[in-house]
Amino acid sequence: MATKIATKPKRVKSTGCEKCDLLPWNVGAKRRCICEGVNIDIGCGPHRQAGFIGTDRRAIPGVDLVFDLEEYPWPLPSDCADQVLCSHVVEHVNPKFQFDFMNEIWRVIKEGGQLLLVTPHASSFGWQQDPTHIACWNECTPVYYCPEHPSNLWHIYKSKPWRLMRMNFSPYHNIECTFVPLKSRKLL
Repeated sequence: MATKIATKPKRVKSTGCEKCDLLPWNVGAKRRCICEGVNIDIGCGPHRQAGFIGTDRRAIPGVDLVFDLEEYPWPLPSDCADQVLCSHVVEHVNPKFQFDFMNEIWRVIKEGGQLLLVTPHASSFGWQQDPTHIACWNECTPVYYCPEHPSNLWHIYKSKPWRLMRMNFSPYHNIECTFVPLKSRKLL
């Protein structure tokens, strides 16, 4: 008759912060407090950028925090991110959640922080080839988030306000945007 050996449950290392201990950490993730500032790679998949905390809805190697980007609010503290990288993710977010998605990034990014958003251009082969791409962006889409833009497109939906610092695009390739959140009344 085989004897079962009792094993102690594996202890999970505390982050030293009660709030951050409750985050949906992936198995094997390096747990740490993110309340004072962190770089976040949203939807990183297995390719998290060095120096960033990776988020994805799949619990795969390279992902630190596991949650659905279309369920709000995200389990992240407000004003915790110095930089947010959103590379080839926004095109996978349901169009009805596009403003919620950008508003949630605005919530977690610090004043003075930066969002780098990269997505295939709507007319590019890269956007059209992938059957999971459901939201298309072109060179006019970013200005819907920017109240300072002379087009006044922001006033249609009035999302959380951003300033578009830089945009590069090619109809054959990608759109690359750098945004900063306009959180202070002085900036608006």
